[in-house]
Amino acid sequence: MTLSERLFLTKGRPSGFDYMRIGLAAMIVLWHTVIVSYGIEAQRWLILGPSRPIWAMILPMFFALSGFLVSGSLERSRTIVGFLGLRLIRIFPALAVESTIAMMIVGALFTYYPLPKYFTDPGFWSYTLNMIGVVRYYLPGVFTDNPTTQVNAQLWTLPYELYCYILISVFYIIGFYRSEKLIFFGCLVMQVLVMITIYTRTQVDEGTVRGPVLVLSFLYGAYLYRVRDRVPYSAPIFFACAIAMVGFLYLPIFNALSALPAAYVTIYLGMRNPTRSAIVSSGDYSYGIFLYGFPIQQAVSAVFPDLRQWWINFLISTPIIISVAYFSWHCIEKRALPLRGPLMKFESWCMSYCGKLLHTCKNSIAFDLKSR
Repeated sequence: MTLSERLFLTKGRPSGFDYMRIGLAAMIVLWHTVIVSYGIEAQRWLILGPSRPIWAMILPMFFALSGFLVSGSLERSRTIVGFLGLRLIRIFPALAVESTIAMMIVGALFTYYPLPKYFTDPGFWSYTLNMIGVVRYYLPGVFTDNPTTQVNAQLWTLPYELYCYILISVFYIIGFYRSEKLIFFGCLVMQVLVMITIYTRTQVDEGTVRGPVLVLSFLYGAYLYRVRDRVPYSAPIFFACAIAMVGFLYLPIFNALSALPAAYVTIYLGMRNPTRSAIVSSGDYSYGIFLYGFPIQQAVSAVFPDLRQWWINFLISTPIIISVAYFSWHCIEKRALPLRGPLMKFESWCMSYCGKLLHTCKNSIAFDLKSR
């Protein structure tokens, strides 16, 4: 059985994808309990210890799953304009709201600055750049007594997500995506470039994984979707890839080699089809969990300074995060989906305009040749 046949059996939407997204988002929240409770040194100690693969695999799997699902969106889109427009609709409305809440509510409540000074500080206005994907982590005077002072450390992956969308669009425009051989060649080129980057810019503190490894994981997820008719859905391959992924993730310098096995492990698990949960299937809450999780965890750490234990932070923060993610989906993200209508009209206008422009160019060239 191939990946394509497995998708057909599950009617193209295995429930495993929904559980995978929620599970990976929850793992990110769990991972962040360490830094908000104990600080960056504790997180470094954990990520460089024996449990490293558990934490290091979260984001590559997240990006690989995104690559697989986004490729489906790409193939269903009529133009790159429509594809990129859908990505913008999915990301930026909730991001703008989260940034506004962080500035106007979280920041105002937890800054030690007088409010007039807080609202006029350049750092406050600089934070608005988050709304357009230019990440700023700090607000003036906010969380200064916490183990870490970042308001939204989770957003470090946002630029790499945007790079993924741009790169897959470039692959499509230059024809790489349409050819199984060329897209694989493109992935190999990126593999070499990422490995060179890691080998020539080694760091003692590697964190979880480097950003370029996430882009590579996304590309391999997209590649698996492109060749889904040929790739087998196989338990032995899954276990072999899981072993390879864990092995490559143990040492930061080999992390780039984990991208392809991580992508297969992710897609294999995502294509499992457990019993659907009415709650999980009622919306895509993973983005809200990811987006609002860290500021909420920081707020809990600030409110309960004597209870800064990872498990306490997790128990208190998780219900709040889930509630906010539920609100974000139903009141913000879902409400932004009707923007697809105007986007489709704009896409049709672009297609019509480009068609007329191409026709004019052809006529102009033909006239020029005839006159000669």
